Amino acid sequence: MGSGKPRFRLSADEKLLSDRADARIEQKMDYPLYLAGILALGIAAQWVAWRFRLPAIVLLLLFGILLGKFTSGEPGPDEEMLFAMVSLAVGIILFEGGLSLNFREIYDTRGAVVRLVSIGLVISWLLTSWFAYTVQNSPRRCRSCSDRSLR
Repeated sequence: MGSGKPRFRLSADEKLLSDRADARIEQKMDYPLYLAGILALGIAAQWVAWRFRLPAIVLLLLFGILLGKFTSGEPGPDEEMLFAMVSLAVGIILFEGGLSLNFREIYDTRGAVVRLVSIGLVISWLLTSWFAYTVQNSPRRCRSCSDRSLR
């Protein structure tokens, strides 16, 4: 007992699994630091947007895209937690947008909104119909669809 030597040897596969487990523990320890960095960048984006009189969402999206490119290999929250976090973020963005909504501006732009809704609806309908017709009549077919009745 006093020699300090291990009693057994690990195989190469067991050592690899052990190293992976150690790496996961280290990455979990870095997770709070990662979240603190995201919070700091969000605050910085808000401040820069306020300073240069830009919409804050533009800089927040830019920082998010840049941060996502650098951390794509990092383990993050599981899928359920990510969905909850995104849902909360969307709710906060919509709440903030509702608080800063100025109804007088809506009345001033009434003509543009009516044109956008009516003309935009017709254009969207025409383009969607044309696209559906083109896809349906295209010579390319699904390779797994051998039944001619599906055409």
